[in-house]
Amino acid sequence: MGLWPQIRTVLIGLHVLSVLVLASPNPHRWLDKRAWESENAKRDLQSWTNRLSWLGYHTREQLERDLWSVATAYTELNRSITKPFHLYASLTGARQGWAMFSNPQKHPAEVWVDIYKRGRWIPVYRPFSRDYDFWRPQFRQNRVRKLMGRFARTFYEDRYNGFARFVATQAATAFPEASRIRVRMYRYAVLPPSEVSKGIRPEGRFQHTRVFAAAKLR
Repeated sequence: MGLWPQIRTVLIGLHVLSVLVLASPNPHRWLDKRAWESENAKRDLQSWTNRLSWLGYHTREQLERDLWSVATAYTELNRSITKPFHLYASLTGARQGWAMFSNPQKHPAEVWVDIYKRGRWIPVYRPFSRDYDFWRPQFRQNRVRKLMGRFARTFYEDRYNGFARFVATQAATAFPEASRIRVRMYRYAVLPPSEVSKGIRPEGRFQHTRVFAAAKLR
C-alpha cells in the first residue's frame, strides 16, 4: 500500500489541528476601545464588578483595566499561535469568517419612524407592531437587523446618519402628505423573566434623533 495511508493520516491530523487552532476565540475586537465603551459592555462590566467585589473590585474602571491587560496578552498569544495556519485556511477555505458566541445584547436599540402632518407627529413604524408597519419587510430583513444591532453595540454615527436619511427618504415618498420625517433610536434594558411573566414592559429612552424636511428628500 505504500506510504499513502501514513501521509493521509498526517494530513488529516494537520487539518483537524488547524481547524481547532483557528476555532479559538477570535480577539479581533477585544482591543477595540469603541466596543468597550458601548452601553452593553459598560453595563456588563458594572454587573461583574458588583459580583466580584469580594476580590477587591469596587469600580468598573478597576475591572476594565485588568481585563484589558488580559485581553492584550491573549491577543498577542493568539496571533502568534494562529499565524502559521492562516495561509492554509485561506487556500482551503477552512476559515471562520465571522465572530461567534457574542455576549447577549441586553440593551437593544430599535429604530422608530414618525411623520409630521396636520400639526402633530404620527408613528408609521414601530418594531413588532401591526398598526405601524411601514417598510416592515425591509426592517425585518436579516442584514438590516444586523446593522441595527451594530448601532446598539458600537454606535457609528456616519453609518447611522446614512441609514436614517435613507429610511426618511422612503417614508417621504410613501407619505406625500408629510412635511417632516423623524427617525430615532429607542434604547431599553431587557427585563428579567420574572418581570416579563408579569406583563411588565421595559421603559427606555430616545437617542440620536434625526429630523428631515420631507420636501428635500422627494
